[in-house]
Amino acid sequence: MPHSNPHNCWTAGGLVLEKKKIIEALKKARDGSKKRNFTQSIDFIMNLRSVDIKAAKLSDSVQMPSGRGKPVKIVAIVDGEGVGQAKSAGADLVISRKQISDYDKRKAKKLANDFDWFVVQAHLMQPFASAFGAALGARGKMPFPKDIVPPNKNPEPTIKRLKNSIRLRVKNKPVIHTAVGTESMSDEELAENVLKVYDNVLHKLEKGIHSVGDLYVKTTMGTAVRV
Repeated sequence: MPHSNPHNCWTAGGLVLEKKKIIEALKKARDGSKKRNFTQSIDFIMNLRSVDIKAAKLSDSVQMPSGRGKPVKIVAIVDGEGVGQAKSAGADLVISRKQISDYDKRKAKKLANDFDWFVVQAHLMQPFASAFGAALGARGKMPFPKDIVPPNKNPEPTIKRLKNSIRLRVKNKPVIHTAVGTESMSDEELAENVLKVYDNVLHKLEKGIHSVGDLYVKTTMGTAVRV
């Protein structure tokens, strides 16, 4: 399994992913990207090999050490004291148990399009899934098990963590492709985020580094640059 040094590199099997190599690739990606009239995301791509992507369970939420570089919108589906706690924690929309039934398919789809994360207390998962499951499932936005809040627990820690988290979503191909920040962030900050994603995935691969193929970074509209 990999051992980490957050200021320099991640290592596995004697092989090293160095921060300086990531920064060099980021600089090339920026230099080769045309200026756009919007702030582009910076993407990190990991090609995997000989991996059963379903067995590896690679999809996950990953907290970025340098943040996301842009705000996210969070819905909290909570009950009792959780309503006030979620509002205090900065949830953009709070839905109580009684309000879940107000959301039909059309409203659920709009919410799924407009919001990034859905924080749910465990005892509300059944009605939540009935109302929102189809819309969120199609968009890969259903809560991960570790992000479901235990009954009667304050949702604040989960909400605050997800404000700085990205979603790893693996579909049918052994490829990780996720935004790790924006071009407004420094290369140092972006490299820290790349290393965090790399480490998260590496820990889930049975063969570790031997299952990792080529790595790339790119801007939203730019060409991929190999790390």
